[in-house]
Parts: sequence; structure tokens; C-alpha cells
Amino acid sequence: MRPILALLVLALLTSACDTTRPSDHVSEPVVEAYLIVGEAFAPVRLTRTDDLDGVYDAEALGIVGASVRVVELAIDGSPARTIDYRASGVTRGLYLPVSDERVRAAVRYRLEADLPDGSRLSAETVVPGELDLIEPERFETVYQSTDQFEIRVGPSTYPGRQEIYVLSLQPLDPDPANLTPFYLDALYGIGPDETWDPASLDVTKLEDILLASSPPINAASFERLPDQSIRIRLPWFSVAFFGPVRVQVNAIDDNINDFFRYQNAQLGGSTLSPGELPNIVDTVDGGRGVFGSMARQTVELTILRP
Repeated sequence: MRPILALLVLALLTSACDTTRPSDHVSEPVVEAYLIVGEAFAPVRLTRTDDLDGVYDAEALGIVGASVRVVELAIDGSPARTIDYRASGVTRGLYLPVSDERVRAAVRYRLEADLPDGSRLSAETVVPGELDLIEPERFETVYQSTDQFEIRVGPSTYPGRQEIYVLSLQPLDPDPANLTPFYLDALYGIGPDETWDPASLDVTKLEDILLASSPPINAASFERLPDQSIRIRLPWFSVAFFGPVRVQVNAIDDNINDFFRYQNAQLGGSTLSPGELPNIVDTVDGGRGVFGSMARQTVELTILRP
């Protein structure tokens, strides 16, 4: 998500600009961090926005010397516990938790970063409820068979709205020789009856399909079973490779959902002109970016050739 975040922040900050005139851009701090239920607290990346004419380099624009912490808030808003962070010492602007504590479901966390210039960046996330994996019916399936692969999850919860999910697929053996026919044709123009040498293909063309994610999907779009669990079927058009695939179901918070909505609007998912993005919900005080959270379940699946 990091390159997309950089593009989105750049677009928001240069809305309706005239690129023929000198830029009056004022650099702002940017945060990126995603908490996942049951996992260790995520790294926090702090950078600064760059001029429209600049090349966004997260390493060069990283903020050093910040004091970073994530505070778990009690129901009344008071601090319940604090997770301190330290600079990674390797990557400029990257901060790591000093303990191995785990993210809890259905609680509120506040990120606080005191920056070297004396300013403070802060943001809050309400973590979705636990997401339970009930069953995959099988751990391997034949490509384009009539029986689609299914995952059944016990629903997550979120205050004030129905659950929102993002599905993602990541091939574990992303070799051109393992491409499914549709993607082999789309990327290289090779038909099903043609002979070809996988070693001769430009593997950089695979970069855009190494992680395929759906847009945010409301729970109402899935089949709700009598026990309130949700059945999710894997669509075949999302499968780019034969072989082992990691399938993830992510229940997302409002911050990540808003980020996806603005990303889709700004990068071609709407009728708005580039730079036009009304009613922006800015979830970061003192800067830009995303401090979000999710509950996640993962299944490793093998896609067999017909």
C-alpha cells in the first residue's frame, strides 16, 4: 500500500494546482501504520510530503528523532496502557515497538508522535472485533471448476455499522510458467495453444499482480448463514497463478475504508477529475496518512491445473 499512499497524499496536497507555476508546497508529516488483531504492534513509518516536482523517496523523506508511542484507551478515553517505539536504526523514518505485546480486538488505540520540530502528530483507530475462521471446505481446488473455493468466517463486529471486508490473494510461487491462461494472454499476448519459453519473459510485468486486493465489500454482499457466519467464495478472475496461494480475509476499520474510498476516487475509480476530491475525512491530526487497523484470517490454498 505504501506507493499508493504516497500518490494519494501527493494528489490531495496538489488539488487544483497549476503545474506551470512554481510550487508553494509546504511539507507536512505523513504517518503509515496498520494494526492487526492478535499480532505484534505494527511498525510506524513517518515521512514528509514532497514537492509536486520531486521524486517521492520514503527513505530520504523519513523523519528521524521522533518520539513515538501507541496508547490503548479505556472506555472513558483515559490511557490504559502504552506501547513505546524506538527508531529502527536501519531504515530512516521507521519506528518499531520495544515490546512484543499484541493488538487487542474491539478497542481504541491512539498513535502519538512528537516530532523534532516540536509539533505533534496523532491519530486514532477503533479496532474491528475478532474474526474467526470456521472452515475452508478444502485446501486445494481445480482452476475454474464448478465448485468454487469457499471460506466461512464468524463475523467481525464494528460499532455503528456492518462489517466491511477486503479480500486479498498473494501467489507463493509467482513464476511466469504458473500464470493462468487469462493473465498469460493479458500480460504477454500468449494464447492457450502457443508454445513459449518462460525464461524469455520479462518478469517485471508480474509486479502489478503479485498481490491482488478487492475493494472494500460490505458484509451484506456475502451470504449470511443461519448461525450469522459469512460464506465467501473465491472468484476465478482473481486467480493469476497456479500453485500455492495465500488467501486473506480482512475486516477493516473506518480509517482504512476511507483510505480505499479516496484512493479509488483519485486514481480512476470515479468520474471526478484528478485532484478533485470533496468531503475528505482527515483522520490524522497534525499531518496526513493512515493509522488503521484490521482483523485478519489467512488460508493457504493450492490452485491445481485442470
